[in-house]
Amino acid sequence: RASAVGAVASALGGDTLAAELILLSAISRVVLRHGDKPIGKLALNLRGCPAGGAVAASLGATLDALLPCVAKLPLTIAGLNSAALVPKKDYDANMLTAGELQLPAGAALLLDETVLEAGQLKEAGVKNLKALADLATRQKLAFVFGFFGVDCAADVSIVSLSIGKSLLPSDVQLPLRLEPSAPPTGAASALADEPLARTRGIRLALRTEARGEGTGEGG
Repeated sequence: RASAVGAVASALGGDTLAAELILLSAISRVVLRHGDKPIGKLALNLRGCPAGGAVAASLGATLDALLPCVAKLPLTIAGLNSAALVPKKDYDANMLTAGELQLPAGAALLLDETVLEAGQLKEAGVKNLKALADLATRQKLAFVFGFFGVDCAADVSIVSLSIGKSLLPSDVQLPLRLEPSAPPTGAASALADEPLARTRGIRLALRTEARGEGTGEGG
């Protein structure tokens, strides 16, 4: 555990508390739903990140080494206006085209708002932002069929990085505290250590155990 926290903290410029919360978010899952509210998720926003994506790059590389499935999405105006984030039915080809947010249960999604620039969101961009907000709050992803969407349950842990207030809702907001003597780095050497090489297996075991307990409680 200490090795994993240390590696993530190195990627965050030495912020151990933020590293702990990121790992907690990574092992969080939806254990049940109360109406439309998912119970168990932990969407995290780290604000106060420097502009330009340096923290996202170092954190993303570290999470890739620790977790089995990590999706990274830089949030730019151009990207939001053009990205295909949600699955859509192609009636001409009679098939469902995949969306970038169509992720497996247990995946981690890293959102980088530090590269966001001034600009105008088009209709597609507004819809993509809403899809991200729905995933963060309701753990639902809409599959679009023509003029209507069908909500499907998701189980994706979300960490967003922002300079100031995030565009997206979250369960926990934490200011990132960079140590001047410890700029963000991809902790490549630390990740080569044997304890960290086992972290993926530990995380999968924790999630599997939690799912087993949740299933038992639910009958």
